[in-house]
Amino acid sequence: MSAPEPLVLAFAVSPQADATNDLETRIKALLEAEAQTESLDGPEFSQINGSEIKADYLLGERRIVAELKTLNGDPRDRVQRQLQRRFSAPAAPIVYGRMGASAVLDGLPDRDDVLRAIHDISSRKVRDNLKKASDQIGAIKERLSLPSAAGLAIIMNENEEMIDAANFGFSTIRAFLENAEAYRNVDYIWASIEAVYIPMPNGQRGFPQLLICRDPAPPDADLQFLAQLLNSWARRNRASIQQITHGGDWQPLQPIYKNGPPKMSLY
Repeated sequence: MSAPEPLVLAFAVSPQADATNDLETRIKALLEAEAQTESLDGPEFSQINGSEIKADYLLGERRIVAELKTLNGDPRDRVQRQLQRRFSAPAAPIVYGRMGASAVLDGLPDRDDVLRAIHDISSRKVRDNLKKASDQIGAIKERLSLPSAAGLAIIMNENEEMIDAANFGFSTIRAFLENAEAYRNVDYIWASIEAVYIPMPNGQRGFPQLLICRDPAPPDADLQFLAQLLNSWARRNRASIQQITHGGDWQPLQPIYKNGPPKMSLY
């Protein structure tokens, strides 16, 4: 029997002013402001953890083990090489200068295959980080005897424009469905993306926030905790927050780039 498709809840936050600290610093401040948060870097855990791998936080009276990961390593060069190989093939269209790849892919007979390869390259960092987070969360659950605790991977993307919300959501679903065992300790993902914007129902543009639940019908208590976390994030950023209805279609999550779409040299 195949695993059920994860639940993907999408939101956007629109801060009233530019941030004064980097994304990781702000998310750590959010978590550490909660009275029930325990930092696994604290001295009380130093002897237990030693030099072994560990997650970052215990949240909600140890209901959740959380690990933070920052996406870095721009996939643009690898994507560009993939496109250059395709456009050097016989009968490929001739393109001059640098331009967004989507402008020239639509006419290719193998467009879907090329897009699939590009997506796989762009999402590799997402899968790598989820695998590491799963291992770290699992180590803490075993070490602290927390078998019923849920695992939360908080994935932050402040700069990588080619890993947008649609790319992240699709790649995460594929990861869970195709290799569930590799990510078995990750029950929830909060992806906070500030590299690009998405359109909001009120006409503003906001930073996408994804809540991804491995179980499509997660416990109400967990959903309430995660919703409270997102609302607290919006308040700390003096931001409005709106849910984005997508119905399984990634179009509402298409990126609005800060400086235009990433350009590629195709030859």
